Amino acid sequence: MTNPAEATENKAISTGTHVFQYGIANAFIQGIYEGQLSVKEVKQQGDFGLGAPNLIDGELIMIEGKVFQTNAHGETFEAPDSLKTPFVFVTAFKPEAIHYFSDIETIGDLFTRIEGCLSNKNSIYAIRITGKFMKMGTRAFSPVTQKPYKPLSQLLGQQHFLNCDQTNGTMIGFYMPGYLSGINIVGMHFHYLSADLKKGGHVLDLSSDEVKVEIAAIAGFQLTVPQTADFKK
Repeated sequence: MTNPAEATENKAISTGTHVFQYGIANAFIQGIYEGQLSVKEVKQQGDFGLGAPNLIDGELIMIEGKVFQTNAHGETFEAPDSLKTPFVFVTAFKPEAIHYFSDIETIGDLFTRIEGCLSNKNSIYAIRITGKFMKMGTRAFSPVTQKPYKPLSQLLGQQHFLNCDQTNGTMIGFYMPGYLSGINIVGMHFHYLSADLKKGGHVLDLSSDEVKVEIAAIAGFQLTVPQTADFKK
């Protein structure tokens, strides 16, 4: 078993990649759930990312250029190019540092170790985590159906908790610095996809004997603002 504190392959982390974001986190949280940007258009911006489907019908994850959707029933499938998203952020993933951590007991434990490897807390980082997870708890929302849409905080009863325990898989996510609060989701944010492509969702908790963590520093941030009538109001 590798030493969680010392097992590291480090290259000098350069900053040549950008994040493309469509939508504003605070607007999405307040009920801007109707998507305008298609999955086909998202794929033109990168090969790695996460987001929300139209009308918050579950969760989206992009791995190696393919986009997968996990719905509230726990069903996971490749999203059609025609699917629209109200909030998504993607990049071209080029890992520049690799770390191996063992004996991960909780998601907080893992995030603390990862943050210890980030030299610049005011930088954006794209992070890929792979391993076998004894525990992997995720969630997905059921879709909203009627306007006016309620803020996300009033829809917590519509989130469904999913069991992805005892699966091999990949977590895709980002670390966002505090100054992006309101625009994006500050701190660590990850979605999951099992290796068999059958399970996923927004990651809530986990445990693992060992994980591989790949990190890429991000140089810049491109924001596209929705042009819907609801957003303009």
